Amino acid sequence: MTVQPPGDPFAAPTPRPDQHPGPQADPHAHVSAQPAHGGAPTTTTEAPAPYGVPTSDGAPAPYGTPAPYGTPAPYGAPAWDQRAPLDGVSIAAFVTGLLTLTLIPLGLGIAGIVRTKNGARRGRGFAITGVVLGAVSTLVWGLIIAGTMALLSSDTFRDTFAEGYTEGFNESTGTNLAVGDCFEPPADLTSGDPLEHVDCAVPHTAETYVVHDITADEFPGLDGMDTIAQEQCLGTFDDYVGAPYEESELDILYFSPTELTWAVGDRRMICGIIAYDGSMLEGSIAGSGR
Repeated sequence: MTVQPPGDPFAAPTPRPDQHPGPQADPHAHVSAQPAHGGAPTTTTEAPAPYGVPTSDGAPAPYGTPAPYGTPAPYGAPAWDQRAPLDGVSIAAFVTGLLTLTLIPLGLGIAGIVRTKNGARRGRGFAITGVVLGAVSTLVWGLIIAGTMALLSSDTFRDTFAEGYTEGFNESTGTNLAVGDCFEPPADLTSGDPLEHVDCAVPHTAETYVVHDITADEFPGLDGMDTIAQEQCLGTFDDYVGAPYEESELDILYFSPTELTWAVGDRRMICGIIAYDGSMLEGSIAGSGR
């Protein structure tokens, strides 16, 4: 019989010298219950179960025990490595559609639908949206362009535009004078500077007595302008002043379109009366007989 020596009550008993030590006990060994017929108890050895997997006696495996290789992920865990890539063409179709680039998102959207057809790429919704936005913007811009072209081809619009442009041009050049208005011509008559409208009650250089809009289809040239000036300016001098031009102490000054201003719509000729000796005029010379 083996007697447990005093000391640690949990220490393993020391075998007697004449006894051979048996096999080391496995700390994880499981001792089965004593058989009912009185036979010797049996001892079995079990490997530790993975963490979370209960052992044969129902206890969970110790914390930190790794799960076996190939154990499937818990239900509901996303498999990120299995998601299809996002299609860049479909995204481009959506962005250009928001920018109303007409046919560009339409073409990109169709290409995006084809590229995402089999699920190899994501973004089919962006491609469809791009097609819709492209079709709508193409229709809208088509209506705008068609309406603009119809407006520009309208005779009423062209006449209104030409009239407005002419008024603005005449105002900028000072040729928006009326018969009886007095003005100061530029110091250099060839400079193209505008005429300055002044009050006839103060001393002034010239007085307007003819305002004529030339109706020729093409620029008449310098000689043609002189011919028109003789007809319009000389032909009405006597009627306005009250004396023939040959006998008058007054002279004629006229301003007409140049080839450059004719090209931008200038058609106005201004005939003015000035003093023959270059002196300043005072008051109106209409009917003065001078």
